Amino acid sequence: MTSLVILALGNALFPYARFLAIAAIMHGIFGACRALGGVLTQSAIMTAVPRRLMGRTQSTFAVISTLMQIAMSFSLGWLAQYTSLPLAFLVLGILYSGAVVAAFHARALAQTAAPVEAIPG
Repeated sequence: MTSLVILALGNALFPYARFLAIAAIMHGIFGACRALGGVLTQSAIMTAVPRRLMGRTQSTFAVISTLMQIAMSFSLGWLAQYTSLPLAFLVLGILYSGAVVAAFHARALAQTAAPVEAIPG
């Protein structure tokens, strides 16, 4: 969740980085946050999904995330070209903020979910 918060705030503030070195460092941090988020997401999926369904699950996540990335790229590119670059980065920050809210909600659901008991027999 920390990675998502960094991505949300960092992308919203990115257009205001005045020096190339700062922008490069920010992009390095963003890359590390995205990589960490990807590893943790895959690990969480592997613990939640039965082994026999893992391939299908990973394929489904790959297709859905790729389609979402394409839609976001075209939408944010259009915003950057026809409105302003800071607005496009602000919208990207808002999208990551939505991911933060979803992650908090998922964590709350996971903590309140009752453990499933094995059926005897």
